[in-house]
Amino acid sequence: MLAIRARLEGKQVSPLTHEMPAGFVSSAFHQLLVVRNGGHIEVKLDGVNLLGGTYNLGVKTGAFGTFSVETPVEFGYQAITPFYEDSFDKPEGIESWSKSPATNWLVQVGALHQVGAGGTRSIALKGDVADNYEFSASVLWRDNDSLESKAGIVAAANQTSGELVLAGFDRNIWPFARFWVKHLMGNEVRDSLSVGLPRGFQYDVYHTIRASKQGSAFTFFLDGQEIAAAHFSLGASQPGVFTEGVRAAFDDVSMTHRVVSQNFVLNAGFESEQWNGSAPTKDNPWKFSGKARANYCCAHSGLRRLLIEGGDGAAQQVIPGLSPGRYTLHTWVLSTPGSQAKLSVDNSSGAPIQVSAEGEQWHRVSTEFTVPEGHSSATVIFSGRVQPDARGYVAADDFYLFHQ
Repeated sequence: MLAIRARLEGKQVSPLTHEMPAGFVSSAFHQLLVVRNGGHIEVKLDGVNLLGGTYNLGVKTGAFGTFSVETPVEFGYQAITPFYEDSFDKPEGIESWSKSPATNWLVQVGALHQVGAGGTRSIALKGDVADNYEFSASVLWRDNDSLESKAGIVAAANQTSGELVLAGFDRNIWPFARFWVKHLMGNEVRDSLSVGLPRGFQYDVYHTIRASKQGSAFTFFLDGQEIAAAHFSLGASQPGVFTEGVRAAFDDVSMTHRVVSQNFVLNAGFESEQWNGSAPTKDNPWKFSGKARANYCCAHSGLRRLLIEGGDGAAQQVIPGLSPGRYTLHTWVLSTPGSQAKLSVDNSSGAPIQVSAEGEQWHRVSTEFTVPEGHSSATVIFSGRVQPDARGYVAADDFYLFHQ
C-alpha cells in the first residue's frame, strides 16, 4: 500500500492510500518522487502518478528526509530539486500562490488572470525565500484600467523589509513602450531604470520576462534578449507577477534555484540593451572613456563585444557588496599586432593590479586579487592603446568575477 499520512497543527489528517501495482516486487529498488507545489503534494512511484492531495502548509519552507518503521530498508540515490513550474492547467493551481488582493486572481483557459485591480498594484507571489534564483513568466496584456499602466514580474519581494523589485513594460506612450525596472520601499522609489522598446511593440501576444538574482546582482531578459542589469540589496526574497492599472494573463511561470558561483560583473558580455548607440546609458553598470565603445560584431559569445580603436580607451565597472577574501577575474581578449591591452583591478587598498592582455586570437586573461577587511568593493578596468593612425584594435568580452 502506498500512502500519504500527515499531521498538521497537532492533528492527524485522514490518510490517502493507493494499492500497489500488480506484481510489485518490494525487495527491488523503486523510485519514489514527491512533488510539492505550494500546498499540493503529488507522489509518483517508478514514474507513475499514484497519489495527490492538498494540505494547508502556508508559505513555509520544508525539509525532506527518509524513514522506516519496524522494518529494515536500504535507500539509494537521493536528490532535492527546489523549483516549480506552473502552466495553470487546473483551476486549483492558484491555491499555491499568495495573492494581493486575493479576489482579483483567477485561473482560466490555462493561464493565471488578474481580472480587476483598477489603478492599484496587484501582486501574486510564490516560491521559497532565496538569495539566488531565476524566475520567468510569460505576460499577455489585456485591458487598461488606468493611464499609468504596467505589467510584469516581481523579480524580488522581501516581505520582512517591505521592498520590491518590479520588472515589466508599460503602455503609457503607445506606440512607444519601455521596459523598466524599479526598486521600491513601499511606495517610495529607491532606484529605477528603463530601456526603450521597438516602435509598435505588440501587447496582444505573450512576452516572456526572466530575472536572474544572484545576491544583490539582477539581470533581466525580455523574450530571450538580455535587456538590463543592476544591483539591488534586498537579501533573500520571493518572486512573482504583478499588474498596475491593467488586466493581464500570466502563463508558463517557473522558479529555479541557482547553485553556480555568482558572477559579480553585471552585463558581463555587453549584451544588455542599456546603450545609447554604442555608449552606455546612465543605468548601464559599465562606464566608458576615450575610444572605448560597444561593438555589434564579432563577439566571443553573443552579439556584442567591447572595442577600442583609433586611440586610447577604457571601460570600468565598480563592483559593490564584496565580502573580504580572495577573488578571480577572467575575461576574453583579442588584439591586433602593435596594440596594447591591460586588465586591471583597483581594490582601494594599494596600487591597482594589472596584467597585459595582448593576443591575436581570442584567449582568456586572468588575474587574482584580495578584498581586505574593511573594504567591500573593487573596480574592474579594461584599457587599450591603439595608434590613432593605425587600423588596429583591442576587443574584450565575457568578463567573469567570482569568489574563490
